[in-house]
Amino acid sequence: MPRPSELELKRNQLARLKGSLDECGDRLVDALDVEDPHTRILRANALAHRLGLGQLIARGMDDKARWIKELAQLPALTDLHAFLEPEPVPLRVGKIAKSDEQSYQELVVEFTQGLADLNEMEAEQGEELSDPTAISARISSAPRVGRPQKSHLENLDRGLAENFGTARLALAKAMINEESPRNMGRPARSVAEVAADYDKRKRELTDAISDFESKLRGVEIHDRAYKLYRDVLAQYKRVVKEVGGPDQIAAKAEVARLEAHLKFLKADRKRYVEAGEPDLPEGHHNSPWFHLLSAHAEQVGVRDIYDAVTLTRDIKRLKDTEEARKKAKARK
Repeated sequence: MPRPSELELKRNQLARLKGSLDECGDRLVDALDVEDPHTRILRANALAHRLGLGQLIARGMDDKARWIKELAQLPALTDLHAFLEPEPVPLRVGKIAKSDEQSYQELVVEFTQGLADLNEMEAEQGEELSDPTAISARISSAPRVGRPQKSHLENLDRGLAENFGTARLALAKAMINEESPRNMGRPARSVAEVAADYDKRKRELTDAISDFESKLRGVEIHDRAYKLYRDVLAQYKRVVKEVGGPDQIAAKAEVARLEAHLKFLKADRKRYVEAGEPDLPEGHHNSPWFHLLSAHAEQVGVRDIYDAVTLTRDIKRLKDTEEARKKAKARK
């Protein structure tokens, strides 16, 4: 098979970039699809403000960190409703994830520059100049490179997993602050405030995951359950590596049980497909929905166990780090 020309490679690259830009744009305007015109106007104005901040961040100016923080503390568009005051958004502990607004503005700059470079190459070779419409027409046919893009459901799974870890760290810091309250600066958040903040985020992510899962059908539900059980197994293996004593023994027993259950699920999936993917009731022990609900219960259980056995370790680590910092400061 002949290698594509540099021009074709550049067009395909731009088509993939345009596809990412379109997906990002669709996510941003989804929240504007509401019946109430006043809410739609309110959200449109808020989106314009958010995109303005995203543009400042994308430029990489000296105040980039300040703009990122300001954008992170703005209420989500879906939380805005006409004539109602939105709830304040506390800034979560840890690294602030890149927003869709920042990604969109970065993609716009990259696509605009890429299209200009492509047009220059086309003009030199006497080809017809491409425009955004022509590039969009190539999106479906442009060959994919690298790893396949993660689905929105996979990103939600990752967000929920990261939220558990960040929540545990924030809770450990809050417990330390309650033992030794600050004398200067703004008061630290209480343990109850931290727990409530992260529990709210967990509920939002869990609801979004449930909404996606409700659209799955037949063997897709089975595959989803199998994937969650594999995540649970990986988490128990992590417990085995990181803790000792009775907790480690119990975790090893769970690892053996889950490995056997995964073999059963694989065989059950085969039988389910051979039977023509019947619509079994949720309570049936061979129903995909039964497997999925059981997998979610297992996942919640192992995350609670991991938090319980590692929270004390995280508190000790943070205290040791702070103590080392104070000693290093005193030596200077």
